[in-house]
Amino acid sequence: EAQYKFKPLTEEESKVVQKHFPGKDAPNNLVNVVDLNDDYIMTVNEKFQEINHLFYNMKLREDDVWIITSPKCGTTWTQETTWHIMNNVQLERTEEPLFTRSPFLDLVAIKNMDLENAEEMFKKIDDLPSPRTIKTHYPLQMLPAKLLDTCKVIFVNRNVKDACVSMYHHYRLMDDWNFDSEFANYAEEVYRTGLCYNGGGPAYFAMLKSQYSSMGHPNMLILWYEEMKKDQRGMVVKIKNHLKYDISEKQIDDLTEFMKFENYQKSSSMNKKKSLKGGQFIRKGIVGDWKNHFEEQKANDWNSWSIDQFKKTGIDMEILDLVNN
Repeated sequence: EAQYKFKPLTEEESKVVQKHFPGKDAPNNLVNVVDLNDDYIMTVNEKFQEINHLFYNMKLREDDVWIITSPKCGTTWTQETTWHIMNNVQLERTEEPLFTRSPFLDLVAIKNMDLENAEEMFKKIDDLPSPRTIKTHYPLQMLPAKLLDTCKVIFVNRNVKDACVSMYHHYRLMDDWNFDSEFANYAEEVYRTGLCYNGGGPAYFAMLKSQYSSMGHPNMLILWYEEMKKDQRGMVVKIKNHLKYDISEKQIDDLTEFMKFENYQKSSSMNKKKSLKGGQFIRKGIVGDWKNHFEEQKANDWNSWSIDQFKKTGIDMEILDLVNN
């Protein structure tokens, strides 16, 4: 049984969504997800209400590895790197579609699948050989209850301003999302309020709170994108050690070099998707791109907002020295 419930958007909230996403597909028929105490979790499309049981009833395997992140926080880099560590660093297979090698659960909702098609996708995931590398942007509360006790889990986070900027460009890139907004309006009216699929900033902080409430669990690893950019090889080693996979020093070096942004951008299957509107899914991969989008006063306002939100998560505030610059 689900440990959450659905809460409709208000009429005013729906008008804001329609303003920025004027189409009729998944991005604009939204509903909030709240826990049993009415605390916000995230925002999903209405179709998710028909298929949500497929997520929390999913059959787990002890050798599954789950990548759980808020959107645009380094998920794809972590997913690809983790898959290679788990599959003996077969770099030549990177051109194979990533989501074929490593399923992305959220696609059933993003593609607005009906129950029959969603069940078919979950059956394909269930039929995949072990070990599976599974990606989702849904927090633990919406996934199988025994997930963290059964499987290794890797959480990835990033400066919320950079996540906001990257999400903006992602929306602009998706040909079928009918996104229509300037950055400043999007940042305040959509991302900061959570009036978008996945829930933007409010869902980002709810995800953080979910992660840090389980801090110290032996199956859990929390990474920050900014740490990865400072020491990419160190992140490969950290993931390898967490998963207890044995790869050679040469394989670590090869994988580190291969996954450097400028190299992975050229080889990634994600940049070859037909649904991209003249851009690249793997776009910039830098720390601090928010400085090219936020005016100083607005950046200071967002810093104050994020500090207040961080305090509510129980997170070690020293992390702000790393990510809130």
